[in-house]
Amino acid sequence: MADYKITPAMIRYLKVLKSLDPLCRGVRSVEVARALSISRSSVHTMMERLSESGLVEKIHYGIVYLTEEGIQLAEKQ
Repeated sequence: MADYKITPAMIRYLKVLKSLDPLCRGVRSVEVARALSISRSSVHTMMERLSESGLVEKIHYGIVYLTEEGIQLAEKQ
């Protein structure tokens, strides 16, 4: 694993991503915002952190994929 601190908020996002995307086809950031009842800008900020930590992969149009490392963390927490 990379050298970074996993926060409870990060775990919460990973769990939501996993629940919204059980088949690993990608989730739009707006879906995460709706699921957590928070703003899209808050989701965007966290997705940047998760991406920098290697836990998600972001592509344009707001689609996010959990990495293997992200999946493992979401499942074991």
